[in-house]
Amino acid sequence: MASMALAEQDRGPSGGRKSSRIGQPRPVKLALSLLAVLFGIRILLQMVQVVAGLPLLPSSAFWDSAVLSYGALLSVQLLLLGAMVLLIRAVDGRPRPELGLLFCLFGGAYLMAMLVRAAIGAYGLLEGDWFQAPLPTSFHLVLAGFLVILGQHWRRAGKRARERAGGGRLAAAARYLLYPATLCGALVLFAWSLGSDIPAPFAAYHAVLLGAAAVVIAEVLLPYRQSWQPRGRDLLHDVVYLGAVQVVLPAALSAGLVALAERLPSAGLNLWPQAWPLAAQVALMLLLSDFARYWLHRASHAWLPLWRLHAVHHAPVGLHALNVGRFHPLEKALQFGLDSLPFLLLGAAPEVMAAYLVFYAVNGFFQHSNVDVQLGWLNWIVSGPELHRWHHARNPRISDHNFGNNLILWDLLFGTRFLPNDRAVGALGLRNRAYPQDPIRQVLAPFCTDPNRGDAK
Repeated sequence: MASMALAEQDRGPSGGRKSSRIGQPRPVKLALSLLAVLFGIRILLQMVQVVAGLPLLPSSAFWDSAVLSYGALLSVQLLLLGAMVLLIRAVDGRPRPELGLLFCLFGGAYLMAMLVRAAIGAYGLLEGDWFQAPLPTSFHLVLAGFLVILGQHWRRAGKRARERAGGGRLAAAARYLLYPATLCGALVLFAWSLGSDIPAPFAAYHAVLLGAAAVVIAEVLLPYRQSWQPRGRDLLHDVVYLGAVQVVLPAALSAGLVALAERLPSAGLNLWPQAWPLAAQVALMLLLSDFARYWLHRASHAWLPLWRLHAVHHAPVGLHALNVGRFHPLEKALQFGLDSLPFLLLGAAPEVMAAYLVFYAVNGFFQHSNVDVQLGWLNWIVSGPELHRWHHARNPRISDHNFGNNLILWDLLFGTRFLPNDRAVGALGLRNRAYPQDPIRQVLAPFCTDPNRGDAK
């Protein structure tokens, strides 16, 4: 009854779900453009490695084709990228249902073949260079996804609006499968890359990048709420936060810690159970780090100095995948001190830290996503989007719940889990409607702006 009462108080004017509209060209163009950018990044990194041989990137052998020479491979890739650009421009044109059906059939077969290739390679079922190729396979999946999305758009473009609106059986299945399939896929890709002797940091960021792309494409094609879709300026701010606070700052803190450990060899405690299987070590790290982050998160809602820092994260009035990185740098440093520093000092291997990053990042992108997913029983294990939306409610009596970073276990044990099943979350954000939204002013906001000014309506 208490949950129902709280949900009723936070009922907003846009409370219900908004269905996806895959037949409309703009969201389809955004999804296809993202896939084209990913394929372009693959070509660029491959060229950089061939020319410069950077130690941070996998060697050229991991990028090469088992069939084509590098020159022929590059020529084919550039032709494919050009074709992708032309096809994206053709999305606004007249419907092509017959061509769409052909693209769906070919793209679906291509997708299944690459998934089988990935499964065989990841689990070592067959020998051969073609199967042991995580980087080429992952970008074949990008191309296959491009064909399926474009084909689905053209195939459905001529159908009546009622059939388009809900996405049919495919959308219904996607709501239940997207989260577990994306998270498991990213973890398998990471493990496969690691087993192929690709450096752990690159393996992690490669898996995270593709996982994040899948989430962003899903929220374009299957949005939970149309009003949460970001504007161009919001996306620019999100990218700044992701790059500066989520990548550069942790990397700098980690480098500083490594340098300190080299000067003080006794700083490493070597108490971590390194003999355990990797999956068990990652599970242990998830449990321990989430316990620490849970209490930091609760304190950040209860103690005003921490709340002023944490308010930066609660400032957005709509959730989408890329605003997961909106944290004040000082709060991110505190988080690093709880979910990374202790495990580095205890002697956790880089592979464990990298695997944790994959789970943490892909779950985080989903947690903040504007995707109409339904996690079902997983809502009793992970802190996913259905739970986390309530944590961002403007009403503090509702937002003071669901503090779990990756898992919902500690909320269950300490009575702060909240997920009503008869209401949709209402208004999000802070009580101070005039709170700044750009990164520069938000960095200064904890010292000069009251996030609580206003009311809790």
